[in-house]
Amino acid sequence: TSVLRACYSRTGPLRGGTLSTFVPGPGIQLAPSGTRKTKGSRGVRGCPGVIGEPGSHSQVKMAGLMFYLMRLVVLPILIIQVYGLDTINILLSIATKLFVKGKKQFIVRTPEENFSNLDAVGYTFKPNYVELPIGGGKALPRLHYVDEGPLDAAETILCLHGEPSWSFLYRHMIPILVKAGYRVIVPDFIGFGKSDKYTYKECYTHEMHTQTLRLLLDHLNV
Repeated sequence: TSVLRACYSRTGPLRGGTLSTFVPGPGIQLAPSGTRKTKGSRGVRGCPGVIGEPGSHSQVKMAGLMFYLMRLVVLPILIIQVYGLDTINILLSIATKLFVKGKKQFIVRTPEENFSNLDAVGYTFKPNYVELPIGGGKALPRLHYVDEGPLDAAETILCLHGEPSWSFLYRHMIPILVKAGYRVIVPDFIGFGKSDKYTYKECYTHEMHTQTLRLLLDHLNV
């Protein structure tokens, strides 16, 4: 008489611990109780007493080998390809900006008439412009700044705006500080207010803004 044995996983019987009826599929036979498997046959892994088709164990090993091959070889190749495509895209973008500048201006300037009505709201200061040299015959885009009060004042107050503001932010404070005897300097960072603007966002960096401020203060002997 053949004895049907339960196949248990590491955490317990299959189907929540309920012994289920096992129906042999094609090529699978039940091992009689107390008998040994014949030479050349391989049991189904984890199911004592169930004899599978010859060679099924090698198929499992081959599947495992393919799995590790995918992880160790194919997956790294795909990752390298993705990063490579991203690098190529960046290089193409830079090349386009360098060789096709004629289609898009690199630096733009806000028309002066856009600021014509600011007197009515308290922005009545004389505009000052400078193109700060950065060496090699090159200069930064034209920078605008407000410089009010006596040049020989005992103290100078530097007012810096944030994003998305400009020197207009201090229009009410500047007259008060000047009246108190201070020299007041309020620059428009490049890309803001009356200063010129880069058309490519990659040009805007923290280093660029700090360099602009340092060069401006050197220019004003502050």
